[in-house]
Amino acid sequence: MGKRGPIESGEWRYSKADVPAAAVAVLLAAAMGLVGSPYLAYLQVTPVYSQAGSGVVAVVGKAVDWLAAIATIAFGWSLFWLALVAARATLRHRGETIAVGPEGITQRNRQGERMLRWGEVQRCEPGVLSRRIVGEAGEITLSAALPDYRQVVELARRKIPLSTPYQYGLAQAVFPTLIVLVCVMYAPISLGVGIPVVQDALDPHLSSPPPPEMRLAMAAMGLALVGGNILALLLCGGRLLAHLPREGEQVVLDSERIAVRKRESEQALRWEEVRRVHSGRAETTISGAHTRLTVSHTLADHRLAMEEIRRRLPSGVTVTSFTSEQEPERTPEGGSMHRYRLGDAVGSLVIVAVTAVGVLVIGPRLIAERSSIAVLITCFAPVLVVFGARLVRHLVRWGEVVVVDGEGITLRRRGKQVTVPWEQVARVHFGPGVVTVSGPAASITVAKTATGYAHLEQQLCVHRSPQWQVSVSRLGVAPAWARE
Repeated sequence: MGKRGPIESGEWRYSKADVPAAAVAVLLAAAMGLVGSPYLAYLQVTPVYSQAGSGVVAVVGKAVDWLAAIATIAFGWSLFWLALVAARATLRHRGETIAVGPEGITQRNRQGERMLRWGEVQRCEPGVLSRRIVGEAGEITLSAALPDYRQVVELARRKIPLSTPYQYGLAQAVFPTLIVLVCVMYAPISLGVGIPVVQDALDPHLSSPPPPEMRLAMAAMGLALVGGNILALLLCGGRLLAHLPREGEQVVLDSERIAVRKRESEQALRWEEVRRVHSGRAETTISGAHTRLTVSHTLADHRLAMEEIRRRLPSGVTVTSFTSEQEPERTPEGGSMHRYRLGDAVGSLVIVAVTAVGVLVIGPRLIAERSSIAVLITCFAPVLVVFGARLVRHLVRWGEVVVVDGEGITLRRRGKQVTVPWEQVARVHFGPGVVTVSGPAASITVAKTATGYAHLEQQLCVHRSPQWQVSVSRLGVAPAWARE
């Protein structure tokens, strides 16, 4: 189980075999964008196919139809534009070679060879399906058609000077925009089909009512159709709205400070002035005594920027996070602190409550037969078991604190403390939703609902020893190193 170091250099070549695929993609996108989307938009606003009538409902329905028609054309043209951009990059860079070395990055093509030294790089600009590295001697463009494109970009980003700004690029807004357009496109279908289905399922005065099981299934399908469309629209629309105001902003890091440059102003915070770092769902907040900076997760190379920020934080800074995949709190000694917060159980509580109400309250009112109710409970039992167990696991461990440092792993609960030093670890077992670290005198179990659980797994990987007995249960989920 030896450790594998990061790749420091390499050479990548654009494939010529991608040209036919790019041509086919352009033809299909042209058919969709130039022919298909206008025709679908025409059908959506034609009275024969759209909702007719008068009144407020008809006016609202007509407005939704027109919005869907506009979104259909915009979506088709966007696909055509993306296909053209990808095809242009494929044709332009076919047969080209990109070499990344300790001194710089080199581009070799038919026109010759161009090299940018890392110390001369001034900007690393994100584009749509590309990345431009600009230096004093010119620029080199990395296209998404390059094999291992993300790996090459990250490698180049790590090697260029630290003071090179991180930017918010248009590429981070492309995917949310497409999802928003798709949601608006299908709004007439989801609303026009989902709402009548729910109404028919809950209407007791139908001339030929369907069986109770079918009525419940219709209600669930209609709610899922409407709710899924609205939820996707809100999530992606919110991400898009959060990104657009930051277009043009830059995040600059150097050995002394972190700065956020806007169009007409700049906010800066010296590293020794940082008091707290909190990673939320959409942005990371870096707070000092009098200054607070926010870095959105839509920042290009956000993960690399956060790694560099964490690397330069002074000891004693409080680091908190919203999810377990982000950094946990830090102890004054430099270790990590993992807690069970009651607020993190809200999602499981909502799912359990909604499912229980649907099965135990709404279900019996729609279904009179006991056998059908038993089938309903059986169908939704896995949801109640999975999320109910997660909720119980969180509530039972509420108040526990797990500290991981260079000495070992420690569990603190209700004034008591148990420690297992790394040199005494004999067994690590990954079970369903938990990991247990055992020594000769004690064992510590940590649930995945603890904050910073992913960081804990990384520390286990760093301190692992060939003498450890690593096991994974049938339903357990373990990192790759534990399955080697």
